[in-house]
Amino acid sequence: MAEGESVGTCLLDEIERVSAKRERWREYAKDAGPQANLQFAIAMMTVAIDAAKTALANSDTVACIAALESLRGFDSDD
Repeated sequence: MAEGESVGTCLLDEIERVSAKRERWREYAKDAGPQANLQFAIAMMTVAIDAAKTALANSDTVACIAALESLRGFDSDD
């Protein structure tokens, strides 16, 4: 987190980044078929994104920090 950035701002950025990755992976899964076995990773991204959105909606600072760390666990590589 850069100086002056809030947890909420960083969390929104991470939600956007991981959501974009999830959408790319959904396309990969659709193109590759069931043998690609990407559904588990897509589901894990969805759980992390949903937890982050819930933490923000509830203004739960501790849950926001946990959600931020969880989303940062997903790299940007495809």
